[in-house]
Amino acid sequence: MEVGANHFAINKAATTIKIAVINISFELKGDSESLKKSLKKAYDEGIVIVAPAGNDAAKNIVFPAAYKFIFAVGGIGPDKKLYSQSNHGPGLDFVAPAAGLYTPNNKNGYGWVRGTSFAGAYISGTAALIIQAYRAKHKREPKPGQVFRILRKISVKLDGVDGSGLPDASKIEEAV
Repeated sequence: MEVGANHFAINKAATTIKIAVINISFELKGDSESLKKSLKKAYDEGIVIVAPAGNDAAKNIVFPAAYKFIFAVGGIGPDKKLYSQSNHGPGLDFVAPAAGLYTPNNKNGYGWVRGTSFAGAYISGTAALIIQAYRAKHKREPKPGQVFRILRKISVKLDGVDGSGLPDASKIEEAV
């Protein structure tokens, strides 16, 4: 996968554009030192970065979610059990819906979708809500580590699922 355009966008986000969350919806089968450097720069600038754990039903987290500073997200199904294709294991931070999702598609209609990229979007949105509530209450920007701790605090641990669990956005106001 060519990641040059991604490096440009990440560097632009970290240095010029005021954004709070980067939602990554791709995975690499191996490490990329240049991508890691770009993402770490964004993280160091205060940007929360969320990435899917992978859809190989494997007990390992794919890159870039495998980087320690990125929020690695696995998937669950409607039954709140691990989505059968979701990667899992050490390094998984959170889970969110990844199967049984009905959403607009690129054919001017709707369809059923699945995958940990959808779970990543859920966590990215929840992180954005946390950032908004934190700003309103504290009149300053939270650091990514603070957002992570709040996500963990509002998460409901699920039986048989690695990581901190499924964040409950209704608990954000009391947690910030």
